[in-house]
Amino acid sequence: MSKPATSTAEPEVQESPAGPNKILLVGVPVALMALAAAVIFTSFGLGYWTTLGPGPGFFPFWIGILLATSSAVWLVQALRGNPNVIVPAEAPVAVDPAAESTAPTAKKRPIWIVLLSLIVLASLLDVLGFQLTMFAFLLFQLKFQGGRKWPLSLIIALVGSFGVFHLFTDVLQVTLPTSSIGFLENLGL
Repeated sequence: MSKPATSTAEPEVQESPAGPNKILLVGVPVALMALAAAVIFTSFGLGYWTTLGPGPGFFPFWIGILLATSSAVWLVQALRGNPNVIVPAEAPVAVDPAAESTAPTAKKRPIWIVLLSLIVLASLLDVLGFQLTMFAFLLFQLKFQGGRKWPLSLIIALVGSFGVFHLFTDVLQVTLPTSSIGFLENLGL
């Protein structure tokens, strides 16, 4: 009786990537905070509000505030050593080249699908209107591209489409496209 063939190859030791560069972890949020400050100061010269509604400086001002706040949170987390920001270096892992991997492979999400869906979004805005087009776009991106659960995808898609539409049209007095199809236009879409 013969013995089963065994692999004589030695396991390879893979070096883990070097730990995160702490200068980079602090430098990037500081650079983003400087960019946010420049955006905020530039927005002051554009005019925050006009008699017709938000002025040209309205959105840059709030985007700058959002960027500065997010960067500050990121910087604090990096300085405090939050494990979600700083990934600890792992010990080298021995890999047996003869062993067959059964681990699931990461599902790649090609960028061309996002770009194609953006083109479809732009081409359907005047036909279906902002609300329906943005709802379909967000739902597709969250559920089918991002793999999010249905309830979360539906809530974000509803807020990002219908909620944003009413925020802009009712509160900010900024017109967003409505459907050019009579039936949908009569429904307020």
